[in-house]
Amino acid sequence: MRDDGPNERALVVVACVLGVTATVCALAAVALVLASGADHSRLEALSTGVVSLVFVAAGLAAWLTLPSSRVGPLLTAAGFAWIAGGLDESSVPLVYAVGELLRPLFIPLAAHALLGFPAGRLRRLPDRAAALLLYVAVLVLGPARFLVSPEPNDDCGDCARNPLAVIDDHALLELLSGVQQVAVAAGVAGVALILARRWLLASPAGAHEVVPALVAAACAMVYLLALGAEQLIDPSDGAEDVLALIQILAASAVPVLLLVGIRRTPAAPALPKR
Repeated sequence: MRDDGPNERALVVVACVLGVTATVCALAAVALVLASGADHSRLEALSTGVVSLVFVAAGLAAWLTLPSSRVGPLLTAAGFAWIAGGLDESSVPLVYAVGELLRPLFIPLAAHALLGFPAGRLRRLPDRAAALLLYVAVLVLGPARFLVSPEPNDDCGDCARNPLAVIDDHALLELLSGVQQVAVAAGVAGVALILARRWLLASPAGAHEVVPALVAAACAMVYLLALGAEQLIDPSDGAEDVLALIQILAASAVPVLLLVGIRRTPAAPALPKR
């Protein structure tokens, strides 16, 4: 860690508390998935715990390494969002809804960390626009879908009934779902293009700084492609576990690569002491 004094000790305590909390919650989420009776392989169930804890551990390590950067808190929050996604296996309607709403939150949080790397701040208009599009897709369009249908996920026949619905309008659900998918796709593509352009236009020293975020973004794309491919395969052909393993490795690589980049970042000014 690059700071000292009371702020350092307080941050270490916070990191320990968050680490223990994340571990307990991740184990509980894995147990919930395994006990749900849904058609999940053990590897898919374990991915909830493994990926979330890698995000939290890397986030806390980055936070302790460079407290002035927001990358650490963003990765930590993304890990907790991943853990919360396991709640969507619950048979309790409200718990299920909370899990469904929080699960995709890791996407804008991770994108924010990638675009803002290494400081974690979005200083350019294109960066802010791409991040905002993803936040809106998850935090606005996601809840909107849950308000218009008691069954917002048509592909989930075993899911609990959505208790947040105020109307039942399938046509409006389809519209909102389509807009959300387009927004997420556009936001993810925007992140990739921004990072690629930043790398191409950077000086040799600047390009070296962008590489961790660029490679991490490539791993995130691999994860999303494997996630999409999972919807197209026949679970009986044995490819499900292969795709689950690819998802675990690709998703886990994102926070690890950003942590490596943070550790190579020159020390920032120390936090002000009280």
